[in-house]
Amino acid sequence: YMLLVFWHRLVGDQDFHYRLFNVFFFLLTLPFLFFLAKILFKSDLAGWIAVCLFSVSPFFHFYAHEARYNMLCTFLLVASHYFLLKALYQNKLKWWLGYWIAGSMLLYATILGGVVIIGHLLFVLFLKKEYRLQFGLSALGMLLVYSPWLVSVVNHREQILGALYWHTSYGDLSFIKLFVFQLLDLSNVFVSFISTGQYFSLPLHNQFQGNSIEFIFNCIVFLLILYGIIQTFRNYSKEASWFVLLIILPFYLFMYISDVVRGAGMSIYWRYHLIYYTGIILVMAGFLSSKTERRHWIRISVFSFLIILGFISIYTISQDKYRGIPFPAEDQVACLDFVSGSERPLLITDMCIFDGTVKSFLTISNRCECDNVDVLYVANDVQNMEDILKDTGYSEIFVAYLSYELTDNLRAQFGERMNPVEVEGISALWQIKL
Repeated sequence: YMLLVFWHRLVGDQDFHYRLFNVFFFLLTLPFLFFLAKILFKSDLAGWIAVCLFSVSPFFHFYAHEARYNMLCTFLLVASHYFLLKALYQNKLKWWLGYWIAGSMLLYATILGGVVIIGHLLFVLFLKKEYRLQFGLSALGMLLVYSPWLVSVVNHREQILGALYWHTSYGDLSFIKLFVFQLLDLSNVFVSFISTGQYFSLPLHNQFQGNSIEFIFNCIVFLLILYGIIQTFRNYSKEASWFVLLIILPFYLFMYISDVVRGAGMSIYWRYHLIYYTGIILVMAGFLSSKTERRHWIRISVFSFLIILGFISIYTISQDKYRGIPFPAEDQVACLDFVSGSERPLLITDMCIFDGTVKSFLTISNRCECDNVDVLYVANDVQNMEDILKDTGYSEIFVAYLSYELTDNLRAQFGERMNPVEVEGISALWQIKL
């Protein structure tokens, strides 16, 4: 988010400009991913396949349209993998410096990047022992760069753990249920036929994937991924195979064990999966580009299948008008459309319907032409509202998206001057007459 401060000054501060930030890093990731796959599998074809699969991945497509850290993190992940391999194969100072810089930035992008560094450490310890000193110095350099923030994390660990309490909102998921959900979730890098709102509600309703069609495709893609991992170990060197596996396995186990111990559902959220989804793409790129696979029609069929699934999934995501909102939003859009029809309206709310936050409200407002609406965000126990609203000059004053407590409070203050607005398609809207 610090980078966005400079980005919006250079590019602009409209929603579109902020989203360009992730589009920029999405595009910047492509050449690094190409060369990463090329180095790993000694094949240009592997690089092109990895780029194709990445470009139509519904997961990365989804986050390439958000003004968040996800694509920056993905770029730094791929860059750190690339620089490490170049450093291990060529042992030049410039590549070790590149790995140090990329790894340090990755840690600042997400503390979960530390699990990636641990995976690299295991790879070096067991398969590249001759470079333990160089790797150790790079890792120490990352730790020194990250130490100011690490000290802050340690000093504020109670507040951080408290802020992560929402991970337990799914309740204590069973060992088996979480395990099955995690396995099927590997396929979401290639396929997703349901909205994000449906996706996040699946564990709450004892469903592993939204419907039978998606469940079938999730199983098929998971089996293809499993077959791809087996073929990678059969057809490539031990170094290439274990490098890819150590991108996936440490973080997968970390997520699963963390959820089991804490009784949480962190691993259910898409954005955390980017740590090992690049590894899944590399697995399939290696399998589909393998020169030892004689039945070329199988590889061509699997590649075409994954590309078609990607396009269908991207189309499905594009039809989700209210992404990130776990409830039907047509009522809320109709309400804001009605309010914006006034000359100079004021909307009073405590955002209760949006869990007290403005994120979902902004999503709703972006679907409307409502630039003329002023919003007064109040606590549900606010007092002296008539004095606050006196001489404000608004043509109409509306109340919506509020809690029962605020409704009763305002009714007590305004009495018969607060009346419900009865419009078809709008369930909860009031107007105040001063």
